[in-house]
Amino acid sequence: LLAAVGVVVRSRMSRERQPLLLGRESQITSDPGLEVQPAVSPDGRYIAYAAGHSLQMRIAVRPIAGGRAIRLTTDTVANEWFPRWSPDGRRISYLSRGGVYVAPALGGAAEVVVPSRPGAIVTSATWSTDGREIAYVRSDSLLGRKLTSGIVRLIATGPDLHSCTWSPDGALLACVSGNSFYVTVGTIAGLGPMFGNLAPSRIVLIPAAGGITRTVTDSGSLYQSPAWSRDGKTLYYVSNRQGPRDIYAVDVRAPAPANQEPVRITTGIGAQSIDFSADGARIVYAAYASSANVWAMPIPRKPPGSFASAVPVTSGNQTVEGVRVSPDGRWLVYDSDLSGNSAIYRVPVGGGEAVRLTRDPLDEFRGVLSPNGRELLYHSFQTGARQMFLLPLAGGPAQQITRAPGEYSMANWSPDGNAVTLFDMNTAEVFVMRRDRRGQWGRPHFIAGHGVRPEWSPDGSTIAFVSPTDGRITIAPSDSGTQRDVYVPGAGQPFAELAIFDARGRELYFKSHDARGRASFWSVPTTGGAPRLLARFDDPARATNRFEFASDGQKFYFTIEDRQSDIWVADIARR
Repeated sequence: LLAAVGVVVRSRMSRERQPLLLGRESQITSDPGLEVQPAVSPDGRYIAYAAGHSLQMRIAVRPIAGGRAIRLTTDTVANEWFPRWSPDGRRISYLSRGGVYVAPALGGAAEVVVPSRPGAIVTSATWSTDGREIAYVRSDSLLGRKLTSGIVRLIATGPDLHSCTWSPDGALLACVSGNSFYVTVGTIAGLGPMFGNLAPSRIVLIPAAGGITRTVTDSGSLYQSPAWSRDGKTLYYVSNRQGPRDIYAVDVRAPAPANQEPVRITTGIGAQSIDFSADGARIVYAAYASSANVWAMPIPRKPPGSFASAVPVTSGNQTVEGVRVSPDGRWLVYDSDLSGNSAIYRVPVGGGEAVRLTRDPLDEFRGVLSPNGRELLYHSFQTGARQMFLLPLAGGPAQQITRAPGEYSMANWSPDGNAVTLFDMNTAEVFVMRRDRRGQWGRPHFIAGHGVRPEWSPDGSTIAFVSPTDGRITIAPSDSGTQRDVYVPGAGQPFAELAIFDARGRELYFKSHDARGRASFWSVPTTGGAPRLLARFDDPARATNRFEFASDGQKFYFTIEDRQSDIWVADIARR
């Protein structure tokens, strides 16, 4: 009897906390590829969204009641994404070519309202509630631009702000801080190789008039796509804090919203982003699903090679982001969300049964085995930032070996197993950490600036890394000394995204994507010279979107990803 009473009480409390219930749901789009970032018109009759294939996105507008979609603009072939309706429903803003554009809602010529700026593109834009101002993010600054006068003001600064939205009373802006790759690649190209990834972020509240920023969520899980309730008392967002991406709600009137347990609104819908109609009667969301598995192809002896020689190594409904080959060449180590959250697995290089290596409820990424095969190195967000952890595979707890303020990622073991190289995602600086005879790890030792994704040479004497802005490849001594550029892309040459040494240390293999998002593998001598094309991926149905790849000297290992998303609309049964 007491147990039954407890269930009734908990059920009643849950209903009382539930800020809304979804009623009838309808699928609005069904085309292959991506239909993402939906925005519902203020009257709830139309939706605008970005549609296409990753790097070839266009803004479309479609009646919710039925009818064909129309292109918002026809005067450009540039990529377009992140549409937002003006409060009066007459215009739609969107991001394109590094700036903000506005076009008539039912089609017509677009005008630029926030021009592009070299090296500092706009990553977010939203209308004020009165339609007189657009708040946008450029670099680390949230800015407001008056549409009539063109006057620009600084609202706030913050790390990696994006996806901002204005509160109904115009007093606050809710923004996401961190993981902007989830919604855009961060270049003029549009959606990119890390779109929809699993990295954590947080949601913050910023006073529109300027002032102290408040945190709404923790930063241990993915938090994206903030959307306000009609009365401005509740903030909704997408999160994977309990497994698949769902819609959650939090009371923003609480003194410390980040400390309260959010209410889970949906279960298992796989929402990528959400939006509400102005009257709060409808919600639209993009149901996003991706599947990425590891494939292998021989390194072509007579390049360029064909993808036709590639074969799958892993299978299943999972998303793999990073893959590495163990130093002994026996295993592939990769992260996968097969179990609900991202964990580290290993599988024989030729395929077979995978073994899960990590079991923490939080996500772990980009695992790599030590040369003796006894330790696993990976990064996790247990402390709220990317930090490196070391797990003894024979048993025992994981040891955190890096500390804030850095955001450390993509660590690799030295050939002797006594050092690791890694880079700070905040500063794009390359470091080496060494372990003494007692097994104690020292502080990260600075190797080079303006570099990411470092890799050891086979003899451990040098480290190769790439530039995040111009795609050059640089080699630096692993201890100290002068660094040198091995490859600097010229006009029309490929942009290096990740470079790794061949087995002899005489060449560097690197991966690149062209302006249409097609991947290719190249090689360049470590002494410098022209790049040589090894293989190109021309089949859009089998795209290797991410920059990660690995090699054992005989084969390339990489992921092939299928991305699909459709737009759904649901009536709000109770508010």
